[in-house]
Amino acid sequence: MIALVQKGFEIAADYYRTYSFDQSRKGGFAISPADVREVDWKSFQNFLECLNQHQDQTEFLVVGHGNESGIPLPIVAKSQLQRPPTC
Repeated sequence: MIALVQKGFEIAADYYRTYSFDQSRKGGFAISPADVREVDWKSFQNFLECLNQHQDQTEFLVVGHGNESGIPLPIVAKSQLQRPPTC
């Protein structure tokens, strides 16, 4: 398993390099500090390209910086991110 941490979210990258074991709904998992990668994805397309670079992996921990509305990530780079209308 490798951890793909969104660039600019250094606190998360440092966390997984320091504490290489964590819990999930399926149980515990371990990540080697060498398998924590800070990646710069600016769009969902960039994120998929990043995953494609690690075809030898079958499990990923994806760590991104979001907010209460989710992770603001445009589909393609340089597209305008629009908020959905509120009800």
